[in-house]
Amino acid sequence: MNIRDILTTNWGPGYHKGILNQLLLEGNSAEMIVEAVKSAPNDIDEVKSNIQSLIDRAKLQQEKNETLYRKFQKVKKSMIWEIPYCNISGNEKELQMHIQTQCQLMQLGEKIGYSIWISERYREIQYKGKPLEETCLKKLPKFYINDDIKNGIASLDVVWFKHNVPVCAFEVETTDMICGGLVRLSDLLTLMPVMNTKFYLVAPSDKEDCLINMVSRPTFEKTGVSEYCKFLPIERLEELLSKIDGLEGYVQDNILDTIAIDLQEELTGNLD
Repeated sequence: MNIRDILTTNWGPGYHKGILNQLLLEGNSAEMIVEAVKSAPNDIDEVKSNIQSLIDRAKLQQEKNETLYRKFQKVKKSMIWEIPYCNISGNEKELQMHIQTQCQLMQLGEKIGYSIWISERYREIQYKGKPLEETCLKKLPKFYINDDIKNGIASLDVVWFKHNVPVCAFEVETTDMICGGLVRLSDLLTLMPVMNTKFYLVAPSDKEDCLINMVSRPTFEKTGVSEYCKFLPIERLEELLSKIDGLEGYVQDNILDTIAIDLQEELTGNLD
């Protein structure tokens, strides 16, 4: 049993609250955590002895990525909206829906008054004649957090910032590979057990049942994805934008709660 298993067994998926409040663990849980820390392997010697091999492997991966990027650059001019090398899957219709949804999230964030971050995977994509990077932050705001968490936030599709702090984060999923967004959100929740950021998985409404089934799996249950992440149907997002047209400056971020679906409540309802 690893440390996270011990903590979730005692305090549930919201175990970070127990850490912050310095709660005491009952029984032999504390001893098990101490033993797990002591028995954990230290790989520093192995890394030192294999440093050149690791560097060569990283260079090789970089060369592969650059080759893929160049291949996509050759076909960019023939596309209505361009996609450089990035981890995107799906057919053209799904990709177009993905980009359109990102733009709608950008528009909504701007109406509320937030600064918008777009994942670097999509920055060069042309939408309605303009690259997405023209209307979003050029660099990730500096906020006091470690590099792993910064990289995790930077990888998300859309993030709303207020005073350099991430207040809402979105993963857009328009293909059948809906688990990709869940994995990124789950990894981020593991890295940052506490942050006042609202997380949303944005997808077509017909993906709701699939999403609920996914968050009930042990992998996601342990990180508390269903507790911290809500489902935002793309169709409702489109309707919301049309309703608040012209209301810039009068829209607050809690307006998302009027259309978002609480995964924890849905999951509990299914179990009942």
